[in-house]
Amino acid sequence: MSLSDLLTEAIEEQENSIPFNRISIYNRLLDFRNYLIDNLKGSSVSSNFSKIKTFYHYNRINIPFIPPINNKTITKYDAISFDDLLTKQEIIKAFDIAEESIKSWILVLASSGCSRLEAKSLTNEIFYQGTYSYHRKDDFHDALRYLANHNDVVCTCKLTRRKTDKPYYTFLNPETVQFIARSKLERADFNPNGPLLDYSVDYVGRKFGFINDYLNLGYAGAYRRFRPHMLRKFNATYLNQVGDELLDMDMIDCLHGRSKGTTREAYFKNNPYYLKLAYIRCMNNVSLFHTYTYEIADGKVHVYSKRH
Repeated sequence: MSLSDLLTEAIEEQENSIPFNRISIYNRLLDFRNYLIDNLKGSSVSSNFSKIKTFYHYNRINIPFIPPINNKTITKYDAISFDDLLTKQEIIKAFDIAEESIKSWILVLASSGCSRLEAKSLTNEIFYQGTYSYHRKDDFHDALRYLANHNDVVCTCKLTRRKTDKPYYTFLNPETVQFIARSKLERADFNPNGPLLDYSVDYVGRKFGFINDYLNLGYAGAYRRFRPHMLRKFNATYLNQVGDELLDMDMIDCLHGRSKGTTREAYFKNNPYYLKLAYIRCMNNVSLFHTYTYEIADGKVHVYSKRH
């Protein structure tokens, strides 16, 4: 039955005051939950079941008491470990076979640690403003030409985390900035109000899935290893644990937009210059094709790039 038919059935039974021990919705919900238990694992069972209950609640349908799930009946996922994370070599292989627009997504997610939703919220204007201190151009087209020919630009992105509505700063490394600039010049994408990245988040997820299966990268827990969220985990772990220079977890939480609690956020405000310097110090850890050095002169950070 369609959701519309199920809703019509529930409304009719409610309006006709059918006793709870005889209404169809009770058995339908139990059957659906048993189906989820047989076919899904872990929290996916409760999250999918709660969505159906929310659908009924939203339409003002009274739901009878449903006995709680026996957690012993739910198959658990293995916890994701360090060995499950994508390596740089695997990400590079995925990059090599991806189409142009997906290459941009890979670079943005790996270098910034953004979620798919925050990456999709990036605009050409954010890219232009985040690199303005380098190019100093009044025209986006001119800015792109400058960025396409320089491999020392770190883009500052001011975003808002969708889960918590918390504003935060993150960064795109020079290889990402240069690749995006060249791609936009090639496609003549000069609209400052346009999205930085093409495609919907769902489409990107499917494309990542195709790449994962083509390269036989397998699964980690319930999900394919090559997926956008694993690049977020890659970014966090490699900045914290893989490289000569490392960031502590508090700093990475700042770069990922994770909240530290209302009291700390009320008194401590993140300085984008300080965050950028910390990021530059460790961005080799999440750069795929280049090695970077830097120096500070006259209060400015100068980055030098060398391709692997």
